[in-house]
Amino acid sequence: MTPSAATGVVAMLLSLSAAPVIADRQASARRVITLSVLPESAPPDTRPNQIVVLEDGTATLNLPDLGQFGFSPSIRKDESQTVVVTISDTGAKPSRDLGSVDVPIGGKAVRSKTKPQFEIKVVSVVQRK
Repeated sequence: MTPSAATGVVAMLLSLSAAPVIADRQASARRVITLSVLPESAPPDTRPNQIVVLEDGTATLNLPDLGQFGFSPSIRKDESQTVVVTISDTGAKPSRDLGSVDVPIGGKAVRSKTKPQFEIKVVSVVQRK
């Protein structure tokens, strides 16, 4: 093998081995979002459920008498102070989306227009290191 061919092979191998690292860095750049979730049917003195989920991930909450629901938060690309939380019925087979709600980061809880309804608050958004 000529020196220039060997250099080309080494460059190709280095670029291939770097691809998973770049993809892993992008995946780990997702933020950690803490949500406070309270179903509308909860008694007045009920403490909200706190769930921690990666941005664009899904956290599942099993609520007695209501079922199992998924909450998938994503930061709006055009407005970094708003989290869009998609709510799904994960107990249904197949799972089905119920709707989504825009929730301001650090603001008051927002009531979803889903059935059942949920009061959702974004408690914190933390960049992963």
